[in-house]
Amino acid sequence: MRKKHAKKTTAVAILTVGLLALLTASPFSQERGIGSNFGASADTLAAEPIWIYDSDLYVKHVEVADLNGDNIPDVIAGEYDMTYYGEPSRVIAIDGQTGDTLWTYLLDDGVRSMTIGDLNNDGVMDVVAGASYHSTGTPDGRIHAINGTDGSQLWTFYTGATNQDVAIGNFNGDVYPDVAVACFDDYVYAVNGETGAQLWKKLIGSMWVNAVATGDVNGDDTDDVAFAHEYLTNYDNYFGVLDGTDGAFIWDSTVTYAVLAVLVDDIDDDGQLETVFGGVNSSDQGTIYVRNALTGALEWEYNLGYLHHVNGDITLHAYDIDSDTDLDLVVGNSVGTYHVYAFDGDNNTPMWISETLDGYPKDLAFGDVTGDGNLNVIAATYDRVQVLEATDGSKTWYYSVAGTIASVGSGDFDDDGIMDVAAGGGAESSGTPPNPGKSVWALKTVPSPLLWEFDFGEYGNALAIDDLNGDEYLDVVVVSSLDDKAVAINGETGTELWKWIGTENLFAVTTGDFDNNGQID
Repeated sequence: MRKKHAKKTTAVAILTVGLLALLTASPFSQERGIGSNFGASADTLAAEPIWIYDSDLYVKHVEVADLNGDNIPDVIAGEYDMTYYGEPSRVIAIDGQTGDTLWTYLLDDGVRSMTIGDLNNDGVMDVVAGASYHSTGTPDGRIHAINGTDGSQLWTFYTGATNQDVAIGNFNGDVYPDVAVACFDDYVYAVNGETGAQLWKKLIGSMWVNAVATGDVNGDDTDDVAFAHEYLTNYDNYFGVLDGTDGAFIWDSTVTYAVLAVLVDDIDDDGQLETVFGGVNSSDQGTIYVRNALTGALEWEYNLGYLHHVNGDITLHAYDIDSDTDLDLVVGNSVGTYHVYAFDGDNNTPMWISETLDGYPKDLAFGDVTGDGNLNVIAATYDRVQVLEATDGSKTWYYSVAGTIASVGSGDFDDDGIMDVAAGGGAESSGTPPNPGKSVWALKTVPSPLLWEFDFGEYGNALAIDDLNGDEYLDVVVVSSLDDKAVAINGETGTELWKWIGTENLFAVTTGDFDNNGQID
């Protein structure tokens, strides 16, 4: 059985980033890019927090919309801890300019899925949160529609299972958006967006419906629902499109690979919608399949390479990243390759494959966050936000945390005319369940030169700073557990002062004149 969002156990090199942050007086360090209107070349770009928010639990989802009418986008965060998903969890609306709480809404279990849409047609985006279902305590298992202006409840819809994905569409032809739900009870639900009443439900097959996406596939002016389903690799797994009016199959197909994700959009600019599915087989190979949305006919496919068939995931995004007025396909993943893939949409030749990242690009967002007039791709890559150039996938800057980043978005939070980054995750956690000291970040690009960078390897655990060589400049010593070594680095030049290799994993380091000879040890 495929575990959902299982905890990642591979250690990641956080320490190199820590060195950069200390030496540049900023937690960002640019690696490669182009010029900007900050008066500096892109190899001097970095970033800093506009504000940081502290929630009670890990934040898995962020969305961006102006909720309070000040013409500055706000941030909506959804709490979800993959281990403690039975804990009461909140949807939190955060003022985009100040980082203050606008409102909170409590679910009995974790916020498993979340999206936004103006359900009541008041001109303000509302929030649709799909709750988990934990069998102990007070199980939730509901879809929660939340008023975006004040956090009050519009309605709830009970499925009695974990609600893995939610999407907005119009299925009954009225003026109010409706909600499609991918549920772990193996049903797809269509819910009236105004009242919360069930419009229809469709049994898919056997186990989990992983994802839904909406679009008018058959041209009847009603959105239809594409779905991605899995049971087990090498068994029957299903995908297809349901008629939005009644949930009947427009088409469906059975495959032996698990279907993880789905997108509906016209990515090849031919005037007809495509359905894009992401799947993984038992040999740990991830593939995207682009199909005609009306017939299911395969248009092209692309093998992404390694993707863990138990814990892996694929993220699919349609966005015009090359400014040619038609949509492109941008693909990320979790527990697969350290790359983002971009396609023009009409064939399986990538426009570009990003530089190798420092983690899986599990979520993506878009915006010109450097202010140079060129689009950026923003990636949530395990312990950092990584900003890429949308022209070629090259790295621009990153922001690392002592924890993980799960979700990203963009908006101009400081009202300076340049897009900023919203990120959700968890860092500096303590207690049980883990309570992060930091969980939502609003980040802006700033000029900040990289003094030096030192590659010490992986599995960095700790660092200390002191004047080790008596030159009146602070130096850095780092310890790691991959090769049991301690490395001292010249703080002025970034060159190695010395290296010591032990016989056990090294997890801590401190400095001091322990032998009273006037020299720091």
